[in-house]
Amino acid sequence: MADGVDAAWVERIATWAAGEPLIEAAYVFGSRVKGTYRDDSDLDVAVIVAGADEGERLGNAIFEKPRWIATLQPQLPVKLHLQCAMDDDIVVMPAVRDHGRLVYKADGCARQSNHGGSG
Repeated sequence: MADGVDAAWVERIATWAAGEPLIEAAYVFGSRVKGTYRDDSDLDVAVIVAGADEGERLGNAIFEKPRWIATLQPQLPVKLHLQCAMDDDIVVMPAVRDHGRLVYKADGCARQSNHGGSG
């Protein structure tokens, strides 16, 4: 765990995301990736949500996010901070592009190529 994100956590996130058809990609980002975390820091996870357009992606995110948190949080030993990253948001996508680490990408996900971050 060189950067505050345990490899087992990454595997759990990737396995979880692979079972969620509306998740195109998942990233870890924030203080644990940047190396500025404390022992009590949460784990920031950004997901790219599927949908025909931004409106459908937003609707899917709003509807599914509570369930996603409820199913992923029990698999992690730290507090989860799950964010649905949208193309036009001014907080999550810039952080993902700056230092996010790709931990899952759905097969055939074309939209993912529009997003930065280290993989």
